[in-house]
Amino acid sequence: MIGSRTMTKLLGYVEKAGATVVLVGDAKQLSPIEAGGPFEHILREVRPARLSENRRLKDPADIRATSLIREGKTKEALQDYLERGRLFVAADRSEAAKQLVDEWSKDGAIKDPKGSIILTQTRAEAKELNQYCQLSRLLSGALSKKLVMVGTERIHERDRIMFHKPFRLRGIENGFQATVVRIDRRRREVTICLDRKPAFCFGTIEGQQTVTLTYDQMKQAEAKLAYASTTHKLQGQTSQRSYVLMGGPMTSQEMAYVQVTRARENTKLFIDRAHAGRELELIEKEIAKSKLKLLAHDMAQLNPTQ
Repeated sequence: MIGSRTMTKLLGYVEKAGATVVLVGDAKQLSPIEAGGPFEHILREVRPARLSENRRLKDPADIRATSLIREGKTKEALQDYLERGRLFVAADRSEAAKQLVDEWSKDGAIKDPKGSIILTQTRAEAKELNQYCQLSRLLSGALSKKLVMVGTERIHERDRIMFHKPFRLRGIENGFQATVVRIDRRRREVTICLDRKPAFCFGTIEGQQTVTLTYDQMKQAEAKLAYASTTHKLQGQTSQRSYVLMGGPMTSQEMAYVQVTRARENTKLFIDRAHAGRELELIEKEIAKSKLKLLAHDMAQLNPTQ
């Protein structure tokens, strides 16, 4: 996802240091947000090492379906998900979101949400789904009623959270996820258990994943609910199960491919009729479109007369 300007800076620093850079990625996944597609260009200029075996997905049927999307065979892929009961079409967007949370709940995420992720296109839809999931857990008794306000977020004990800014004094990086263990209102502190070991920093105990932050530190690190998040935020994520709210202005072959390749065991897709079309023809056309970015250099080679 590195754009031209950032890649130029990176390679400049590497060259100045006399170091070596190893680029790892998949041009079939999300393109850079910045201008240009330098990674794709470099792949055409050098002979890369390629990993072709899908080692994340366990079900051969899922491997086949995701390969169809990668190859642009969208109609066949969607039909496969539909026939296997993995694609749900609702009357409207709200009903699609409700169906998603219902399936998420039935699959056991109410009690143990750590192995499940929900992917959306926009932060607004992620926030709405986070609130649905939190309410479902609260009503079932899976969450404590003890809570803290972090900005506009209501965070309860046993909630799942993600940090959207680094707080390196406590070894926390952007994108780290955690479970809230305890809220101490008297001390105005929140104790969390990180999903991964904290990044090394002075004052942390090596290997210890339990960290205590003040309310202000939680706000500074932008702690938010983490049941649902955008596909861009979760592009590198691996989970046991994933639930995808499909459809929207950012739909593309690359977006869909990332969405269907996050989970080892089970991926379920949810979409409303307006985005799907009568026979899935609308979503089929949208997923068939590639939004791969090119360099101006590549465009000049493709259209030399212009």
